[in-house]
Amino acid sequence: MASRADQDQRVYSRSYLTKLRVAEAMDRLCAAMPFARVRIEDIVRESGVSRSNFYHNFSDKNAVVTWIAEQCHANGIFRIGRDLTWFEGHMITTRDMARFRTLFNSAAGSTEYAAAEPYFVRARQHNLVETLTDYQHRAIDEQLAFQIEAWPHCELVMAGKFRAGALPYGLKAFCNYLVAMTPRELYEALEHPVANAAPGELAELR
Repeated sequence: MASRADQDQRVYSRSYLTKLRVAEAMDRLCAAMPFARVRIEDIVRESGVSRSNFYHNFSDKNAVVTWIAEQCHANGIFRIGRDLTWFEGHMITTRDMARFRTLFNSAAGSTEYAAAEPYFVRARQHNLVETLTDYQHRAIDEQLAFQIEAWPHCELVMAGKFRAGALPYGLKAFCNYLVAMTPRELYEALEHPVANAAPGELAELR
């Protein structure tokens, strides 16, 4: 008989794959219509996920965008200063978000509180504070606090321009330029991770 841990892992995996299927379906739908016109009925039909299963995993379509963005951020930039450098974190997140470029581009610009972009700014600000205080054990002075408040807005705008094809750079050049414009105090505080990433995880980025 499977252990409880094995059962929990299967449940988690099914939930993750269901959410991923929904996000992929929305990416396809946004290639054919604006995000604002996508209905839950469209998502259910395109993904093959039942309406009840959709609402079991997501509150609305904004939550789908937020969820897939969270996966990309958690794998990359939210780890900067923990076990990734600035360049490594931006490379991973920018690469992963490019796989859902159509969805993110179509959903961009929404100012609803639950929309993905305002959510990212709040989550990124919290992430920077947490990394500085809990991982780097650094006090946050007034200048650093201002940079924490401002920098996520810049990351959001520039990453959006890159995904939309509005910048004439490849992936590595874009990430290098983004790192170069990071506020100096914030950059120096987080450039040296407190732990090492998993062996082999970063090989393809170099």
